[in-house]
Amino acid sequence: MFGRIILFLFSIFVLFPNSVFADVIINEIMYDLDGSDTGREWIEVYNSGNTPIDLINYKLFEANTNHGLTVFQGDSILDAQDYLIISSDPNKFKNDWPNFYGTILKSSFSLSNEGEDIALKDNNLNFINQHHYDPLSGAQGDGNSLQLISGSWLASTPTPGAINENSSNSSTTETSNVSTEENITVTPSTTKQKIKTQIIVKNIAFVGIPLEFQANTIGYNGELMSYGKYFWNFGDGDSKEIKINESKFFHTYFYPGDHDVNLEYYLAYNSGNPDAIDKKIIKVIVPDIVISKVGEAEDFFIELTNNTNYEANLSSWRLASDRINFSLPQNTILGSKKKIILSPHITGFSIEDKGSLKFMTPQGEVIYSYLTPIIPVPVLPKITSPAVKPLEVLEEDKIGEISEEDLSASVVNSESNNNYLPMFVFVLFLGTTSSAVYFIRSKKKPILSGDDFELIDE
Repeated sequence: MFGRIILFLFSIFVLFPNSVFADVIINEIMYDLDGSDTGREWIEVYNSGNTPIDLINYKLFEANTNHGLTVFQGDSILDAQDYLIISSDPNKFKNDWPNFYGTILKSSFSLSNEGEDIALKDNNLNFINQHHYDPLSGAQGDGNSLQLISGSWLASTPTPGAINENSSNSSTTETSNVSTEENITVTPSTTKQKIKTQIIVKNIAFVGIPLEFQANTIGYNGELMSYGKYFWNFGDGDSKEIKINESKFFHTYFYPGDHDVNLEYYLAYNSGNPDAIDKKIIKVIVPDIVISKVGEAEDFFIELTNNTNYEANLSSWRLASDRINFSLPQNTILGSKKKIILSPHITGFSIEDKGSLKFMTPQGEVIYSYLTPIIPVPVLPKITSPAVKPLEVLEEDKIGEISEEDLSASVVNSESNNNYLPMFVFVLFLGTTSSAVYFIRSKKKPILSGDDFELIDE
């Protein structure tokens, strides 16, 4: 029985792989806009699961073509219960939605106004989620988009990066068994839009490096809120309460791990219940990004290596030496275990910068120093001849024992003393040698007459 269960589960995994990855779904489609569609079409993707998913190697399948995905805004990791936008021209999308601060991925596609099949595929080109949209469902140039609402695809007011809500005015007028003379009508009911708040922050942070946080809040009528307050809980024991117009700030994580960030928006400062909330998971990692190699004098390139398991956005990170400061351009993305080689024609660095070269964050935090230790050769002091220095000290010591009268008589000037010094040394040497010889001979036993002969009896 147990074996059959295992076989059944295995069959589901093999035959229906979409069920394994059903957390990532296509959630909203803007395929036919009022006016020109070129570059303005977009698709919203939603992660309904409980774990973040990296979409950098995923494909958008459209027009029987597997379109790649690149990061335009944010990063490629889609957090649990979060949204991202896939746009054919992110700059045009930002023009249409200037208050959108979420993740935007770019992909080359063009949605048919007549309907077609679109799908998400993983890095092995397995179908993750697919949908066939049809203009009969609506959203044909009327400003609406097709949205997945309660399991059905409906035309409604676009909500990129937010929960889909059915805003169409559906009439529920009942006319059966009602005479026209009574002139009874039923007014269509409308649902008031809720206040929505959104955390704007990168999904990946580095230990010890300030991370920029921001939020935006949309009011009942879709307006960007400019009053009220936020309460932030960063998931590391720290929190912050600020006014809504002070929404941009930095927070630093000191330990690696996954941190649950919670944001509460309060319309009134003294309110006890939040009017909108949002949550986001931030993965904090050690910033193991190093200067792995540099070139020689004729070609002083600089090689950076990302040793982490995650893609790193190095926008505005800096390379610096004692004389040059170079900032990496916007959207400089370095993949996991990948390298980037920077030419000296771009950075301006030369072999002179090798000893003081550093890699720094935009805030000036030094991540890595590329140092070449130089051990200086010690300069030994000049040693004076030992035959002269001790005598000079000896003469200075004797000065205190000589009376002033003797000193004036014996020392006429320094030049005469220097002339007699070699003679004095020679006399002292002869005297010492003679005394030593005399002392040794006096200790010997005297040799008596006949002692040098030995008598042998025969």
